Amino acid sequence: MTFEEWPAQSGVTASEMAARFKSSLRRGSGRAALLLEADPTNEELQSMLLSACKTNLTYDPQCEEERAPYLYRLITLTRRSDFFWTELSRCLDNFDQSSTENIAQIYGVLCLLASGQTDHDHHSLQEFLAREAIRKAEFEHVGHPCGEHLIRLDGLAAFLELIHLYHAELLDNFEAQSGWAYRTWVEALSVRDGVQSAAAALERARSSSPELDLLISLDVDTALVDRTLVKQPNDAVDYAAAKVGLDPKKGFSLFWIKSASADDLLAAASDLILETDAMKIRAYLRIFTARDFPLNPEPLFAIVKGANPRNAWQATKAIGRLHDHRIRDLAFELLDGLDTPSAIRLLRSNYQPGDFVAIERAIREADPLDDNGWHSVGLAVLDLIEAVAIPPIESRDILLSLYENIPCSLCREEVVRKLHDSDLAPRWMLKECAFDAEPETAEISKRSSG
Repeated sequence: MTFEEWPAQSGVTASEMAARFKSSLRRGSGRAALLLEADPTNEELQSMLLSACKTNLTYDPQCEEERAPYLYRLITLTRRSDFFWTELSRCLDNFDQSSTENIAQIYGVLCLLASGQTDHDHHSLQEFLAREAIRKAEFEHVGHPCGEHLIRLDGLAAFLELIHLYHAELLDNFEAQSGWAYRTWVEALSVRDGVQSAAAALERARSSSPELDLLISLDVDTALVDRTLVKQPNDAVDYAAAKVGLDPKKGFSLFWIKSASADDLLAAASDLILETDAMKIRAYLRIFTARDFPLNPEPLFAIVKGANPRNAWQATKAIGRLHDHRIRDLAFELLDGLDTPSAIRLLRSNYQPGDFVAIERAIREADPLDDNGWHSVGLAVLDLIEAVAIPPIESRDILLSLYENIPCSLCREEVVRKLHDSDLAPRWMLKECAFDAEPETAEISKRSSG
């Protein structure tokens, strides 16, 4: 696809159209909306959309935005909300504790469908969270995220009922994880009703709810502790003492790494070269991802090319900080089909104009990348562009390739941002981005058309 070329739909076979729709659904891109908008009665596309509602396709669920709002917008384009409500409601009826990874997304889509249709039964959604099987399921993955969706739908009444049903779990969360579960439910209520209105409603409700009163008190106490806790840095120690006290799993303290003298860094680098224990090697390498390695970097090349991926990653980060023709030579050796992401990272301090041509060629000529491969390449490219003053026109084509292939919506947002900020985002891309699963990507599209 060239820079200004729209991914045209005319002349495209039904199977090609379905493949494009499936790829867009998997990545959460806005192209799926445009394809569905052009053919809203296409039963094959609707079937794939229903499957995507039932199976969380998010590449990195811990970091990316939830997909329920994205999927709901697509459902509205089909004008078959009742069909999707019926089909997805069956998933609640057939819930099995052995398969909890998709239920929060299904429940979120149902809550959004209920918000748009007065005849959809909210009671069935409320009853689901009161079931014993749901309360016994892992709170963090079922009760909590589903509760957040219900609070956005039904407000304070749902909030009060949920803190009654899940009071023990919320208390456990305060003890183990500082109460983030309670606070995210408060945030959901605040998003629905406004921060001031939600706060006032909770304050009124606490007088008649001992459970809420306790949670509010715990939240205030936790906030006070967080504000008054002053973390004291580790006592300054020399390298010899730090080495004696080293726990390989934890590594050297960040305070020591940042404050280590030149002599200490030289001693640590010498020990790294001689070390044979894989975990200790990793602990030493972490020092030099934050401080420059002071010796000849060539002994670390074997770690970069070695069989231990975690150590190879740390070694690549460490020597990628250094400007050295030998590191540049290693980058092009790796670029020749061995390890493209590491090669790109090694160019961080060794980039020369035109290198993106070689990077694009390496990606094109290598074996087809899977999602993990594209994600690794994308992170490396974005890191390189951030670190080096590269003329935007040089990176444009590879950013367009990343937009098409990278599975992570957060990374795609960064790709779109870099193209947009350089005034190089094609109109067709910005049109698609209006429907992207990542809200910040949609916001970029909105700003560009404003």
